[in-house]
Amino acid sequence: MEASERFTARFRRGVRARGLAYYRRGAVEIQEGSPAYVRAIVRGTIPYRVSLEVRGRVLDADCACPFFAQQG
Repeated sequence: MEASERFTARFRRGVRARGLAYYRRGAVEIQEGSPAYVRAIVRGTIPYRVSLEVRGRVLDADCACPFFAQQG
């Protein structure tokens, strides 16, 4: 099973929809990636660094955007 399928439920539907919208309009630039991690720049109000890493059954996520900081 892909990591995207395993961790989908951890993100609210609205968050997933916004992420998909960013991706579809070409605002996501993958910097590097593998089956276990991805590093990207997402162009919102300004460019934000995003990283996702799968460590066993844990998803480590980080984003420089204000939305992510508020979720803390």
